[in-house]
Amino acid sequence: MYKHKVLFGALLICFSGLAACGHTGNQRRDYARDNLKVSPLKPEIKLVQTAVKNHVEFPVSTTLLNSGSNAWMLEVWSCGYSYVWVSDNPSVRVIGESCAKNSSRKMILKPGQVFERVVPVRVELAAGKAQPESVTFRLGFKDPTCWSAQGIPPNWSNAITVSVTR
Repeated sequence: MYKHKVLFGALLICFSGLAACGHTGNQRRDYARDNLKVSPLKPEIKLVQTAVKNHVEFPVSTTLLNSGSNAWMLEVWSCGYSYVWVSDNPSVRVIGESCAKNSSRKMILKPGQVFERVVPVRVELAAGKAQPESVTFRLGFKDPTCWSAQGIPPNWSNAITVSVTR
């Protein structure tokens, strides 16, 4: 009986943590009844350069817009920002950042407010053709504030196309 109570208590703590993810103040109560798969953060990506070389890192500008009607808490790591992004194209890899000290900063994005930062990316095409190829991809943002919420898909950006030379 004691084991069941402990297990039930642990589950309640986990679910209360999920209910609070990404929200501030009194919104936690309201968020508990919302669908966890809906996030107000809308990512947009832009190319700094339209032509890239195969297997060479290039920057992609990212913007996160709070399109919701409530403030949203965003946790940003000094050198781990790229780890919260994934590509929908298997030939495109988001490159991890390294640094001496990785620290986090929590910030509140008010409705309509944006956060901008560059993410390093690399296209990795198989050896073969010598002519340039076009590669289209999207980046998906996985909110680190909700890291414990398993099964929540990333918020996908707009699609962009780069010309890749070998």
